Amino acid sequence: MSEDVLLTLGAALVELGAPGALAIAWCKRPQLRRRVIVVLGSVTPILAFYAFVSAAYLIASNQDTVWSFYAMWIMSLLPYLSCAILGVALSFIPRPTRPAPRYLMGFVSPLMVWGIVIAWH
Repeated sequence: MSEDVLLTLGAALVELGAPGALAIAWCKRPQLRRRVIVVLGSVTPILAFYAFVSAAYLIASNQDTVWSFYAMWIMSLLPYLSCAILGVALSFIPRPTRPAPRYLMGFVSPLMVWGIVIAWH
C-alpha cells in the first residue's frame, strides 16, 4: 500500500473509531455518560459532513466526489481532533446536568473553534 492510502485509512480509523469508542463507553460506563455526550455532540457536525460527502460519493461517483471522499479524511483530521479536544474540555463543566443541553453544549463547540480561527486571522 502507498503512504497516501495508509494515511487515509489511519485518519478514517481515528475519525470513525472515536465515536464508536465513545458509544461503547456510553454503554459500558454509565458514570461517564455526562462527559461522553458532550464529546459526541462536538464531533457531530463533522460526522454529518462525512455522511453528506459519503452519500454524494456513493450516488454520483464522478471525479469530484471520488476526490473529495478520499481527501476529506486527511484534510479534516486536525479540525476533528480540535473539536474533540474542545468537547473533552467542555465536558468538565458541571452545568447543565441534563443530557440534551450537554449535547448541545458540545454541538456548539465546532462553531467556537471556527470562530477562534476566523478571529485569529
